[in-house]
Amino acid sequence: MAYSFEGGPTELNTTTGERSAPTGYSELSRHNQNAIIDMRDLSDTYLLAFESCARSGAMGLMCAYNQVNGTPSCGNKAFETDLMRDKWGFDGVIVSDCDSIADMYYLQHWKEAGTDISCGFTGKFVQDHTTEDMLPLLQNAVRRALRVRFKLGEFDSPSKEDRFSLPSGLSLAREAAQQSIVLLKNAEETLPLKRSQKIALLGPLRNATISLLGDYDAFPFEDGVIISPLQGLLDAGASVVVPPGGPEVCSDSYTKVMRPDADVVMIIGGIFGDDKHVPDPDLHPAKSLICQNNCLEAEGCDRYNISWPYGQAQLIDQAASWDMPVILVIVSGGPLDLFKYKDHKGISAILWMGYPGQMGGAAMADVLLGDVSPTGRLPQTFYTGDFVKAASITDMRMRPGTAGGGQVFYTRFDVPYPGRTYRFVNESFVVYPFGFGLSYDSWAYKKGGCECGTTRGCNFTFDVSAAKQHKSAATSVLLFLKPPSTSGAWAPRKELKAFTRVQGPSQQVSLSVGAGAFELADSDGTFHREGGDWTVEIGQPAELTFAVSVATSSWICHQLPT
Repeated sequence: MAYSFEGGPTELNTTTGERSAPTGYSELSRHNQNAIIDMRDLSDTYLLAFESCARSGAMGLMCAYNQVNGTPSCGNKAFETDLMRDKWGFDGVIVSDCDSIADMYYLQHWKEAGTDISCGFTGKFVQDHTTEDMLPLLQNAVRRALRVRFKLGEFDSPSKEDRFSLPSGLSLAREAAQQSIVLLKNAEETLPLKRSQKIALLGPLRNATISLLGDYDAFPFEDGVIISPLQGLLDAGASVVVPPGGPEVCSDSYTKVMRPDADVVMIIGGIFGDDKHVPDPDLHPAKSLICQNNCLEAEGCDRYNISWPYGQAQLIDQAASWDMPVILVIVSGGPLDLFKYKDHKGISAILWMGYPGQMGGAAMADVLLGDVSPTGRLPQTFYTGDFVKAASITDMRMRPGTAGGGQVFYTRFDVPYPGRTYRFVNESFVVYPFGFGLSYDSWAYKKGGCECGTTRGCNFTFDVSAAKQHKSAATSVLLFLKPPSTSGAWAPRKELKAFTRVQGPSQQVSLSVGAGAFELADSDGTFHREGGDWTVEIGQPAELTFAVSVATSSWICHQLPT
């Protein structure tokens, strides 16, 4: 069995690749998909993270199930060897995703590879298909695998300490969750709450523990420490009532909840990152009911829309009608549609936690009660619900354009493809952009200066100070580059190039970007320096702006008025 690329169960025959799918579901799976990606998108989007990791000394790479432009990922010499190893200096081990070698051999009919370790597909296959002239290849694979294992300390004496429950580990988990929480809305300074305020805690994840961990959690949850949202609030001394009733995460029906006797309503909602009853829906899709109900995001299960599950949407709508402050706290990895709630007067505040980990409930309470000021920024764009109708999950293009591939910017009703990510997508599809995040503190940016050179790039300096400081003033500072307006529709709107964290009450910040940041990719994937007037934005939205004029012989930069 395999799971449809768009979220439906499918049959997969490992000898012929032929499949059948229920009506309405995609005929594609990650096991046989051929991702078509043009060279410009490959160079300036898909390959950048791999290059960065390789040049930074990463020791492991996993190749995927799918093909890219007709070549299986685990047999892609141009990527695994020519780019990763020879050009970028990768000196680690390449391991297949489990059974992707089987996909490559049986489904994609490919027998070349640059992969060192095969997960889940060895034994008789290796005996039947290896020859003597492969010995140097196999020896290199063994050397690389053992070298990485020694570096990782796998042959050292094992530690008997429970690293998950050590005080230092719990403290780090709490701090990581605190810094990851993103405040998306805070109307009329609803947050932080006072401990004297009575909180009515609603929502299907209010007492969640394991669900806070997401997918692929390496956690001994039988006896380990996981702090739920409810427990976190109680431990912090908040006044909490837990009204009866309310929907489950996947409820497709709804029974109204009585208006609680409280000062504020808090709804802990979202979706699952794992199905503990069906560990891999890819193998048993028909058994994962939460996957079928579109409230799971996990291996083998893609959501077919970003709508809220029906029961949760009804609860949020009912609470918003109670004429009292409503705080919506979201547990999810990917985005949920917040278009309706962004400006809704009945929703006072919105926090997104991702999957915050074992100390997530404690960190949530720290932020909500003001012991810590939120500093998180969105690592992704939150789209409107209709984005998924305009952008097929199998369309890998970054740039907006027509279905035929022409680079035409999207006009909602007459061009079908809107583009992807904050760099390219039409802004009418954006609810909250990548890099967005509010704080309890307010910050002043001033005294900007910059220096540039044609080979070294640019350095930007400015002062950041807390104009209104909370208990632990801190903020994240982001630097975006916007290409010249003459660059054309294929150029990104802007790109994040540097960031840092500032601890209050004040700090001088220095951010640098290399000369390569002022390059753009051509249609063949090569980069060229783009001459003209670039704009540098500090913050999302911009708090400071600089102009950099890029020419062949000299670069000129100066701060722009705000």
